[in-house]
Amino acid sequence: MSRWLCKECFAGAAPPRSLVTLLVLSVSAPVLSAEYYVQPLVTALVKTNSNINLDPAGGTPVQGYGTDASALIGIATPNSDTNIRPRIRYAYYPKEAQLGRLESMFDFNTSYRSQVSTFALSGRFDRLNDTNAQRPSAQFSELNPSAPGTSDAGRIQVGATRDYLILQPRYTHQLSQLVSLGVSALYQAETFNPSDLNGHVNFDYYRGQVFISRKFGERMDLRLGGIAARYEARDVVSTSDASGAEIGLAYKWTEALKGTMVVTWQHSDVNSELNPAFKGTTDNWGASGELAWLRNASTFRLNLGRTITPGSAGGTYSADQLHVQYDRTFSERLSGTVATRAVATRGLWANIDSSDRNYTTAELSARWMLTRTWIIQGGYTYFWQKYRTDPLTAHSNEFYLQCGYQGLPPQR
Repeated sequence: MSRWLCKECFAGAAPPRSLVTLLVLSVSAPVLSAEYYVQPLVTALVKTNSNINLDPAGGTPVQGYGTDASALIGIATPNSDTNIRPRIRYAYYPKEAQLGRLESMFDFNTSYRSQVSTFALSGRFDRLNDTNAQRPSAQFSELNPSAPGTSDAGRIQVGATRDYLILQPRYTHQLSQLVSLGVSALYQAETFNPSDLNGHVNFDYYRGQVFISRKFGERMDLRLGGIAARYEARDVVSTSDASGAEIGLAYKWTEALKGTMVVTWQHSDVNSELNPAFKGTTDNWGASGELAWLRNASTFRLNLGRTITPGSAGGTYSADQLHVQYDRTFSERLSGTVATRAVATRGLWANIDSSDRNYTTAELSARWMLTRTWIIQGGYTYFWQKYRTDPLTAHSNEFYLQCGYQGLPPQR
């Protein structure tokens, strides 16, 4: 079966019309002999959280109720694969009415192949309550597990919403059986309503790369590239223009076990009028590795290292991360997931370091198939955070239970 056939279905909802148009244009390749697949998922849930707003003084436990609806849509042709996952959800908290909000997400990836070239495009749009936007999930994105994140400040503004958009196009052209040339780009944007200068700064981030890659046998691929990036805040004058180099290595031990490593260096020219103002240059580096072990009954993913990311406090940050997830199918009825993520973010220049924070989150969940299409799932989530300049910490514990209908999986 094609790569668009996925095991589970949790994500996505309608993005702006421009994003839909971009996606349609990118996959308007030949659709003859296309295969289509739709797997809906609709659930109702109840949950309780000990400190949903991450108050360092301790919060009042709240109980919430909600619904969640999504669909996994797959389209495959001999030359292309596309996955789309729209999702909407609504939660109601009787004691915290301002937290009730309709949230939407839209994840996708698509690729088109010819004899000598490949084009791929992946992305996500979401509109989230700030309570959820400031607490990243411990799990990897199922459609785009290697997608970069942002260094949000973690300062929850009750009643605010955040719109987030990420797009990642990539084109490679094969010069020979061993050597390829390519270009890739990254666009990230966050928009808060309302915005402020205390961790809710609207921004745009652009990053481009031109690279050459060479294969060494059937297992290893080495990539060398030059990069250019720009961070631009919309609410205040705070910009960064960066250039540098990147080395990437991909290695495949078996069809099930694969890994990558990326080393980055960049020089940045900064002009920031945030108090206190900063104008100067910085030199920064990143080094990270990924490991994926994918089998029918179990999957394991690991991401470890430092990356350079945009942030909602008005600048760019280094993010040191350990991210691990293990999924296991125990039987036709029972499956489970364990995931954890530990992150330390640090501002790349001095006047944004008040939002430097460490946070750790962990998730444990189990799913039971009541019938072929009806499910029940329960789980626990822990979240902890601390700011580098603040001795106080905040943490929360959340338990949830949900049940609902899931369409039949792809026929193999």
